[in-house]
Amino acid sequence: EDAILAFAKDIVGSALPCQADASQSSLEPSSMSFSEDSSDELLKVAVMQAFDSEGRRATNGGDRVTAKWQASPSGNNECEVKIGDKGNGRYEIRARPRELGEYKLQVFIYSEAIPDTVTFFYKKGQTFDALECNPDLQLSQNSRVATFGNTGSDHYAIVLGSAGMSQGRHSWKVTIHPKGYDWQAVGVSSKPLTSWISCESGSQSFRTTGGDTFVSSGAQAASTFPAISPGDTLQLQLDCDAHTLCITNERTDATASITDLPDKEYFAYVNMYGRGSVVEIK
Repeated sequence: EDAILAFAKDIVGSALPCQADASQSSLEPSSMSFSEDSSDELLKVAVMQAFDSEGRRATNGGDRVTAKWQASPSGNNECEVKIGDKGNGRYEIRARPRELGEYKLQVFIYSEAIPDTVTFFYKKGQTFDALECNPDLQLSQNSRVATFGNTGSDHYAIVLGSAGMSQGRHSWKVTIHPKGYDWQAVGVSSKPLTSWISCESGSQSFRTTGGDTFVSSGAQAASTFPAISPGDTLQLQLDCDAHTLCITNERTDATASITDLPDKEYFAYVNMYGRGSVVEIK
């Protein structure tokens, strides 16, 4: 089939009408990294948008689209890959990594490579750090769930993620369980960090003694970040090399970014408020 199409293209001097052209088409990455918790799933890593030889967006499917993976320099990483034809000129690429590491995706249309590539990281999932956890919080489920105890008074209680992030790109999710108050905050923070916190309405960050903290919050929602409520799940994407943090509320689709993060090592950050509050990280 590829040889016939290539021969026809040579004859007419351009791609066939309505046929996708690799040199014009593009890839849109879905995420920069994925957790090993998703190893039983086919991960949606990218969407390809097809264009014809004149640069017109394709509106039909049916093109022969294939993909291959380039292993990272440190290992022989392989992926099971499936491509879904959406029938509207868009093709969804899903993969199931076999081991932790870096993966680079190259997509072909009729055996010709499109210019874009996608690199993503398959990594260990985020967990909370028992050594950076307020004593009123209990960690469970392999340190992925933090629960505010039901005794004592309501107050703020901070917990950090266990993995420091100073290079590359990182992605994780935080779910605010339906129990609890609006006063929760999710984001990243540098160290050192104390349990004391200062919060100003309308500011883009909570400032903690000795550290820089950038969060999406509830009752004191920052105008630059999406507000969150109990039951919401937030997707966080930190690019240490580009100094950017993007937070998206999956319920509302609200998203916003900080583009000038200081050059520091950051940790996943959750500031919980009130007895009975439950937060999960993954």
